[in-house]
Amino acid sequence: LSRKFGHGTETDGFFAAYAIYVAVVLVASALRVVVLPAFARAREAGRLPGEYGSWTVALAIPLVPAAIVAIAAPHAVAELLTSNPAAQSSAAKLLPWLIPAAAAQVYAGISASALAAHDDYGTAALGYGVGAIAGLVVIAAFVSHGVQAFGWGLAVNGALAVGIPLSALLARRAVGRPDGSTSKRLWALVVG
Repeated sequence: LSRKFGHGTETDGFFAAYAIYVAVVLVASALRVVVLPAFARAREAGRLPGEYGSWTVALAIPLVPAAIVAIAAPHAVAELLTSNPAAQSSAAKLLPWLIPAAAAQVYAGISASALAAHDDYGTAALGYGVGAIAGLVVIAAFVSHGVQAFGWGLAVNGALAVGIPLSALLARRAVGRPDGSTSKRLWALVVG
């Protein structure tokens, strides 16, 4: 990023938007620790699909509105992140890509935990690895289009990081309808 674009308003805008991405991805990391014990107990009790479904719905409560706002009103969000108009423009180009990408990483985290409850660690690792490589390829291929190429790469990364584990969960019939309270799960995330 610095080598291609140097230090200026475009990179300032990138880092303003990227800070939101990093904060959400940190939640994804913490979430894995929170959900894995519940998923392991649910698998033993034969109710992992419902537990996974409940977490999926619970997480949609904060993540879907955040993604909608980032897509529908990126300039308004960018104004909250930085006071420099040029940096706001750069951040606004990235937010519609970075916030959904971060949400995808959250779902990749719970999918990885659901697979771990099945003693499958390789599928999630494959998803993260393929996503990372594909994201890097997208960034390298499209960096001439500007700093938003980093958003595109992270979006591809997130899509693969969640898509590959989710495919495996669907094949195992480990995805089901919610079977419990979403507020209880959100509170567990806050505590975690």
